[in-house]
Amino acid sequence: MLKIKKLELDKDFIQVRELFKNTFSKEPWYDDWSNQNQLNLYIKDIMGSFNSLNFGLYLGEELIGLALGKIAHFYSGNQFRVDEICIKYEYQKFGYGSLFMSMLEKECKKAEIKYIILTTKRNYPAYNFYLKNGFVEVKNDVNLAKEIDLK
Repeated sequence: MLKIKKLELDKDFIQVRELFKNTFSKEPWYDDWSNQNQLNLYIKDIMGSFNSLNFGLYLGEELIGLALGKIAHFYSGNQFRVDEICIKYEYQKFGYGSLFMSMLEKECKKAEIKYIILTTKRNYPAYNFYLKNGFVEVKNDVNLAKEIDLK
């Protein structure tokens, strides 16, 4: 039985951390989360932030999906700004992601959240997944980053 529920930092941290690490250490991301302290801080930053909003997708009792982020109050309506979203690697490409997106939309509607905002890379499979699920690219927005040499 598939269900969605809100995740809490105190109760769900370990499950969230393990699903996150195991999913994003595989293709296409290959993120190196071997620094356990950095991983713990990252998950706690998201789940414990002001206005955090975190959802888990469960198949029975197994956590198979995450949507971690926060509510932002904007002039055009409340937003769910997603920092991290994933489906457990072994469950990808079986439709669980699209079901999860649909369930997230229903939860957002109940909470009077008008927008789901997220970022992805164009060359990752997630880009086409989001387009297929009704997301549109915001043409005027640009993500910028600058790496600082710590040496």
